[in-house]
Amino acid sequence: MPELQRPVPVHRRFERWAAADPGRTAITDAAVSLSYGELDRRANRIAHRLLASGAADGGPIGVAADRGIGLVTALLGVLKTGSGYVPLDPAHPRERLRHIGSECRLRLVLGENHHRGLAADTGARFLDLDDAANSEAPERAPDITPDPDSAMYVIHTSGSTGAPKGVVVTHANVARLFSATRDSLRIAETDVWSAFHSYAFDFSVWETWGALAHGGRLVTVPYEVSRDPETFWELLRRERVTVLNQTPSAFLRLLAAARRSGFPATSLRLVVFGGEELRPPTLRPWLEGYPDHAPELVNMYGITETTVHVTLRRVREADVASPDSPIGTPLDDLELHLLGPDLGPVGPSDTGELYVGGAGLARGYLRRPGLTAERFVPNPYGPPGSRLYRTGDLARRRQDGELVFLGRADRQVQLRGFRIEPGEVEAALRNHSEVDQAAAVVRDDGHGEPMLVGYVVPSDGTAPDPAAVRARVSELLPPQLVPTWIVALDTLPLTAQGKLDEEALPAPEGSRGGGPAGVGREDRPDELLASLAAEVLELPRLDPEQNFFARGGDSIRAVRLVARARELGLSFTVADLYRAPVLRQLAERAVPAEQAAPAEETGTAEETAAPWETDSGVRPASHAQLGMLYECELHDDPTLYRVLAAVRLRGTPRPNELRAALDHVSARHEVLNSHFDQAEDGLPVQRILAGTRIPLSVWPSGSPKDDALTDVVEHWRHHWAEHVRADHAPPLHCHVLPHDDGTYHLALVVHHALLDGWSIATLGTELLHTYRAHLEGSEPALPAPVGTGCREHVRAERRAKEDPGSRSFWRRHLRRVVPGPPPGPPHTDAGEEAGTPRVTLPSGTTEALRRTARELSVPVKSLYLAAQLWARAALTEHATPVVGLAFHLRPETSAGDRALGMFLNILPITTGMSEGTRWPDLVHSAFDQERHLLPYRGMPLSELVSWRGGPLFDTVFNYTDFHVLRSEEDNLPRQEWYFDNPTTFPLFVEVQHGPVHAATSLTTRAGIGHSTAVAKRSQRLMLRALTSLAEEPDATVPSLTGTEETERTRSGR
Repeated sequence: MPELQRPVPVHRRFERWAAADPGRTAITDAAVSLSYGELDRRANRIAHRLLASGAADGGPIGVAADRGIGLVTALLGVLKTGSGYVPLDPAHPRERLRHIGSECRLRLVLGENHHRGLAADTGARFLDLDDAANSEAPERAPDITPDPDSAMYVIHTSGSTGAPKGVVVTHANVARLFSATRDSLRIAETDVWSAFHSYAFDFSVWETWGALAHGGRLVTVPYEVSRDPETFWELLRRERVTVLNQTPSAFLRLLAAARRSGFPATSLRLVVFGGEELRPPTLRPWLEGYPDHAPELVNMYGITETTVHVTLRRVREADVASPDSPIGTPLDDLELHLLGPDLGPVGPSDTGELYVGGAGLARGYLRRPGLTAERFVPNPYGPPGSRLYRTGDLARRRQDGELVFLGRADRQVQLRGFRIEPGEVEAALRNHSEVDQAAAVVRDDGHGEPMLVGYVVPSDGTAPDPAAVRARVSELLPPQLVPTWIVALDTLPLTAQGKLDEEALPAPEGSRGGGPAGVGREDRPDELLASLAAEVLELPRLDPEQNFFARGGDSIRAVRLVARARELGLSFTVADLYRAPVLRQLAERAVPAEQAAPAEETGTAEETAAPWETDSGVRPASHAQLGMLYECELHDDPTLYRVLAAVRLRGTPRPNELRAALDHVSARHEVLNSHFDQAEDGLPVQRILAGTRIPLSVWPSGSPKDDALTDVVEHWRHHWAEHVRADHAPPLHCHVLPHDDGTYHLALVVHHALLDGWSIATLGTELLHTYRAHLEGSEPALPAPVGTGCREHVRAERRAKEDPGSRSFWRRHLRRVVPGPPPGPPHTDAGEEAGTPRVTLPSGTTEALRRTARELSVPVKSLYLAAQLWARAALTEHATPVVGLAFHLRPETSAGDRALGMFLNILPITTGMSEGTRWPDLVHSAFDQERHLLPYRGMPLSELVSWRGGPLFDTVFNYTDFHVLRSEEDNLPRQEWYFDNPTTFPLFVEVQHGPVHAATSLTTRAGIGHSTAVAKRSQRLMLRALTSLAEEPDATVPSLTGTEETERTRSGR
């Protein structure tokens, strides 16, 4: 057929073939074949029935049919009406199909009668493909020519939130796909194509119209045949298929079938790979079986949003010797860019994200304008109005100009701080002589922590020795890339789209013998500890001279090491490990388990019971407390997590009355009589010691009036903080610092692991109330004391860790959490000005923000959070910022707000920004993020960090309004409370609404060992955001680029 000047809809091409050669075979379904002419007449009749049933409005039409002639007839019939089709594959879950029908607002579903229920699920009218009335409809084609930019189909792909998203692809998109590939792949009317894939997978578009738009024959592959490589291989040979399209995972199964049959001659001339990454070394057996390179192998990278295929690369014999996955160059009417986070080109050979531009870009996501704007971004390298699609795939450009695929950005994972690309591990697994196929997956180890598992399919049916496979991988890859477990399978499970089905992979079992090697009780203590530490840290091996924490240890893994060592006859505590992290030194501290106190002497009711479950004098330590204690052990700064809470009072201090007040409140709250210790089983706990007194110190006066607070802070930094220790009861001290102007500061220095901010504020309120009562000679009128709730808090943490719904939510959420560039240099520069940036916001600004919050129906906190999200994005020009947000986990009881303890968690939130983002959009996004996380806020941050294998964020945001302090504002003439709390987070941003004078302060602290200059730049950006939000609350957010602070961040100044 002559080539037309412009691409026309593919069904129109089919019609031309039907008119030119109606007797030509169009489709073969088992033993039944249909000609182009007959298929065209059937499709015309269906089209007229659809138009009579309401399809004339051009809305999308659902198609529910099994693979075969009926399905292809339905697709053609829909296209002839000028409408687009929506696949409702009956093999897919009903809930998914209901969602698709609802999102597409389907009013009409065309399908086979036994799938009528799918229409009922969507609320749409059903038209039976086999209805006898269809034969009475006209056989001529409707006189309808669709707009090239109208939808040809809507195919749904998996969404990051769990709900599928519909991709709208136009007639022009598909027509130009074949115009761009027809000549290079020599597509001709003599070709026979196999229809292997689900019509809900866009590879089916390529298969169906590659045949029918070019006069070829389409051979349908029943679902059960697509799952049976031997039967499918026989079908290919029997039907003389010339063009085969496969995902690499599916092809490997077919390759095995071909090898078992001795690589017999076939009619195949072309095998096209797509849908997932191709690893050329896996093709070596095929190339050896067909040494003349017939059929030709072609790798075509592509995405649904870019209309099936983007690039074309012919596989060469030399490719099988390289671990690279080359994807070649883009099709003639497409463009490819490798860009960094700022949409700037990456350097030569550097890794970047693939952005696709050109005629293949889909219209966008159905009824998802926000997501469309996020993924289909303006093209800075093209004409005005052009777009680029952000693929989420990583690649680099070789010196020869070809692109090498590096995997999904969101498949990259971190283990113990190292980035892992599973494809690299899979290639090393296949390098073992006895391994044919392989998959590498990061999964839960059963304790809530990630581990790397290698799945292998043996080449000869006999499972290889797991230790030998691991040894081979360790020769090729660094230790962090060696799988903890090797699991042998008969075959790798595939999804309905022919891709690796990770969810169907079995969990490793100890009986498989694929896990870390065991150790014997007779081993030397240092060697035993090295072996156990390697097991806990999921490393192939450790040397006794290595440092546990330096190799990835943390507080949770420390506990696990203590427990494992005790099982094998060595006893030591977590505190011992903190003091002697070098394994050989730790072995010198450890004692044989039989010399340690037996369980029955510890007061434990049973071996499996935690001490805090049975001992009234013991309280559990939460994950947040463990993290703080761990950080304090690692850092020398005495102020770390020693919270300063100070208030300035008028008058002369009365130490005796204050002493009585301290004793009174201490007697009310058992947590104030506690310290942190190691229980007999090695687990950190809070131990209650009755009668503990809070130390009180009264300091000499002398500071000038204007320098009073500075004097307090200096005393705290250089004298007070170092005496507050978590392992000394109580980790809370009180200080009085008089001033020459007739005022004095009352200051509490509290270990943050003991009390959270609200608890400190509550304690301050009680203390001032009691102090005033003693000054007046009266009894304090305080509500009844409340238990700490520590036990239930820790139980709730355990439930959150084990709850399938909670785990599923966080797995999904973490896929969206992609930390951007660091905000600045990791360490404070020599000579850099010290200090904590703190400003009081103008009252006009705070009132405007409160007013805007009311107008937007959100808490004012959401406005400050939105401003911080923008500031974090602008600091590094990264449009998808991640910020850690502080959540409280207080008991949800009537007196929960009066409980003293540590009830905090910090969890990651993220959002996206583009040129059109407005402040209301960002504020509502911030509010929605917090709202969605609230039901799952009990999941410990340390658990999530273990899953990811590294930090989730470098900036923490906290909003406080300690209104409990207002209850004492008239008891003593005073000023606002002052709080300070050094952390190890690079940036800690806190907005504090002062309860006494209603002033709002903004504090941006640099963490211990981090740059104060970066904190100041961050604060300037935050102030700019707050000013913009207060003055123009409906405006577009400021640009992320070109700010003075960003330029300073880039230059490291």
